[in-house]
Amino acid sequence: MGILKAENVYRSFERRGRRFDAVCDVSLEVPSGKITVISGRSGSGKSTLLNMLAGTLKPGSGTVTMDGRDLYAMNDRENSGLRSSAIGVIPQGKSLVMSLSVLDNVMLSYLLKGSVTPEIRDKATGALGRLGLSGLAEAAPKGLSGGEMRRVSIARVLINMPDVILADEPTGDLDAGTTATVLSLLREEADRGAAVLLVTHETEAYGIADILYEMSEGKIYIK
Repeated sequence: MGILKAENVYRSFERRGRRFDAVCDVSLEVPSGKITVISGRSGSGKSTLLNMLAGTLKPGSGTVTMDGRDLYAMNDRENSGLRSSAIGVIPQGKSLVMSLSVLDNVMLSYLLKGSVTPEIRDKATGALGRLGLSGLAEAAPKGLSGGEMRRVSIARVLINMPDVILADEPTGDLDAGTTATVLSLLREEADRGAAVLLVTHETEAYGIADILYEMSEGKIYIK
């Protein structure tokens, strides 16, 4: 499994003509086989840090490496290839393709490669079942609730079995029972050897954490 590491990453944004420091010189390693949880209030920098680790938001300074390779020193094709094969991201916002069915959204990476097999279809159907979405496989995403869309995004990551899973508030909009299911599935992914990073402000995730950090004003602290 790969090793994802951030070293002294910093990122700022302009807000109403003033600079806002979102992430301040954070160093972090996401170890394989463990669940790392970063807690913190909204606006503390959690999502910004996750996006830098995912290879989708370039740090203002510092480095993000996967197996020693700098994600932001790669060309776009190399970066995209690494993210599609080794890093699975469960985003906080909407990420489904509205013109595809729920099942096709789960199989999206395989559809893009033209490699959907009966086995992949069965895996995707099984993932939807485990997340309580069996009856929605052929549904259009536009008819789903926010929580259902979130679960489809989780199923899409699970069938790809990436080396690293980065989850941004994956239990938001979910009831207690579904939250427990999602956290159990993430635990299973870590137990198979994946490096799992979960950012959240919900305390339910603390129970599955092997490593627990708190983020405040762009800085990270071990809890």
